[in-house]
Amino acid sequence: MIYTEMTKKAIKLCFEAHRDQLDRGGLPYVFHPFHVAEQMPDELTTCAALLHDVVEDSDYTLDDLREMGFDGRVLRALALLTHDKSVPYMEYVARAAEDPIARQVKLADLRHNRDLSRLDAVDEKALRRAEKYDEAIRLLEGKMEMDNKTIVRAFIEEVFNKWNLSKLDAFMREDYKQHNPGVEDGREGFIRFTERFFKMHPHMDIVHMIGDGDLVAVFFKCTVDDGVNKVVDIYRLQDGKLAEHWDVVEHNVDPDARGASGNGIF
Repeated sequence: MIYTEMTKKAIKLCFEAHRDQLDRGGLPYVFHPFHVAEQMPDELTTCAALLHDVVEDSDYTLDDLREMGFDGRVLRALALLTHDKSVPYMEYVARAAEDPIARQVKLADLRHNRDLSRLDAVDEKALRRAEKYDEAIRLLEGKMEMDNKTIVRAFIEEVFNKWNLSKLDAFMREDYKQHNPGVEDGREGFIRFTERFFKMHPHMDIVHMIGDGDLVAVFFKCTVDDGVNKVVDIYRLQDGKLAEHWDVVEHNVDPDARGASGNGIF
């Protein structure tokens, strides 16, 4: 759990709102939002996770939460996470998928609800619910992977092909974590790296891109002044921004080379 002034306020409200409620397994319901919150990476998602069922399952309203001083981004996510029963379930999930905070919370919520071991007995109704949750999870994961690949592709084009850092704040978290041994952590560390790298006039040609949850892997040809490099970058994204990076580089390759199989190296 992340503890800040705002998340502590959310913890207290979560406990108060769900104080006398039980889940389908007969356990205190409050353990569910606490579990979901434990999966969250930052203050905003933690607050949204703690409060994600408060409006739907208690007498508190979004206006009440606004008066309590919760962040507007949390309130937007909560509005999307509150299911109006007149809206078909998958339509509700699709709307939640459009907001990065709501999407992350809903995924953790569904995965916990999908855990049949929480139930004392698994009947046909529980199995049908699990199938519905599986469909919703696939929708949310697909949206996350599509969005993340779009972000990485735009980042590569804007930064590495146009050599433009003016939009870096929109692409990269300030606490960006770096695993390349020659580059420092943080957005500022990345900027210092580009000061050297841009002098080599790089251009990236993407060959393949794969998304898996919050990870995106990119295989590309990197052309610089002194030759061609064969590169795989792996990015972890958080809240729509690059948060962590790994890479593997094969320097100075012949882009037209053929291997023992007769296949090209790209």
